[in-house]
Amino acid sequence: MPNAQHTSATVEHYTPREIVEAARAVMGGIDLDPASTKTANRDFVHAERFYTKRENGFTKPWSGRVFLNPPGGLCDANGCAVATRKKGSGGAAAMWWAKLSREFETGNVEQAIFVGFSLELLQKAQAYSKHAEIGCLSTPLDHMLCFPSYRIRFFEHVPRTRHALEGRQPTHANVIVYLNRNRRRDLEFVEHFSAFGKCGRFSGK
Repeated sequence: MPNAQHTSATVEHYTPREIVEAARAVMGGIDLDPASTKTANRDFVHAERFYTKRENGFTKPWSGRVFLNPPGGLCDANGCAVATRKKGSGGAAAMWWAKLSREFETGNVEQAIFVGFSLELLQKAQAYSKHAEIGCLSTPLDHMLCFPSYRIRFFEHVPRTRHALEGRQPTHANVIVYLNRNRRRDLEFVEHFSAFGKCGRFSGK
């Protein structure tokens, strides 16, 4: 990966259970995890449906209540991981955000929690919202946000096993985004996520 600040031994970073459970409480359940693994869903998310890397959820239709912790690194226009940047490729987190934004704004996704591995998402998604080929319909700044007061210790997959271990030294500040159409649910988000950090809507113009 091009920036040492964003290097990692794996593009798979599993969300800690307490954050997943807060998402489940806010949304009333998790219907779909579109960027998952069997280990992640079995041990952490417990979504009704999930897509693995092989199934490539980026290319599938999404619906219901979505929990999305996107893959890291770079991906091509079809959401597949690539080693180097090329035409049509970009940061995976921002491109998966664009997919979620489109699915939400067109009414397919009812509610969603998006876990941003890095605050860089806030910058990249703004750029992608103006990019004709990628086309976000909204940015994270248009929705409810939680800025954890600590760097989240994501779990990492242990190669050649079915297990995941907690990361030792998290290197990024994180952001959690809640997409919903009922502003009354904002209070639910604050209730459950304020334990992790400051919550609210961006008030800038």
